[in-house]
Amino acid sequence: MTQRDKAYQYCQTLARQYDENFPVITLFQPRYLRRAIAVIYAFARTADDIADEGNLSLAERLAALADYQQQLLCLSQTDVNGLSPIFIALHHVIQRHHLPISLFLDLLSAFKHDLTSTHYQDDAELYDYCRLSANPIGRLLLLLHQYHDETLIAYADTLCTALQLVNFYQDIAEDHAVRQRVYIPADSLAEANIDDFIPNEANSLKLSMVLRKKYLACASLLEQSHPLGHRITGRFGWQMRMTLLMALAVLLALSKQEDRDLFSCPRLGKAQWLSAAILSLSKRSFQWRVRRLLKLIRRHNQTS
Repeated sequence: MTQRDKAYQYCQTLARQYDENFPVITLFQPRYLRRAIAVIYAFARTADDIADEGNLSLAERLAALADYQQQLLCLSQTDVNGLSPIFIALHHVIQRHHLPISLFLDLLSAFKHDLTSTHYQDDAELYDYCRLSANPIGRLLLLLHQYHDETLIAYADTLCTALQLVNFYQDIAEDHAVRQRVYIPADSLAEANIDDFIPNEANSLKLSMVLRKKYLACASLLEQSHPLGHRITGRFGWQMRMTLLMALAVLLALSKQEDRDLFSCPRLGKAQWLSAAILSLSKRSFQWRVRRLLKLIRRHNQTS
């Protein structure tokens, strides 16, 4: 086994260790792309862990991310044998699929931002963070599947931003307790007359109207991105449709919560995953389900 093969194997093993709400790695990907996607995932997951996991100090985390970035910048060289397995494999993926390093640099910028900023002033600032932390993944997947159309890229950006927001809304309490991060912008907290944000019943009641407006805005983003599921063909199109349906399903679960319990972090079960997978096989059933979920989300948030 060559050093490159070992590097790929390392990335694939790492990718299988994680379980995400919106999985990037899936058996339904074409076989020739699975290894490349595993490498991209391993790169992002490892950098994210540097920023979030373990007991390193802030200075040590920043230094580790700086070293990570330096290895990334070394990928323009021909000889990468001295780099870590992730970067040996990533070098081959970037060269083979003509991927821009700038997208990987954007991801690293987001992870650095996580270490130096825990609050956001307004939605524009939060959305700009999503542009760095989430949108590059969608763009990389499009490029891997040979999609270069600017319209599709715009749809993918909108979808990825919405997915990131859904994750934020789902994990408000955990992000605050574990990482001291607040993804509800300061101007929204001020609108709800919240000076000191703590995920408790009192603040949930105060924030309910504001947060439900954000659910509706997120639903609109998902609605705007849904043509992606029609324009993309094959297995990748199926995965995009399923991902969008799952995001809407999570958003509906959030919307169904009582105003006093908006921080409870609802999770979807296997039956909902299976339902989304089946409905996503047909573009017509996908379209019907999107309309149905959007209607329910709007009903729950407009009447609460």
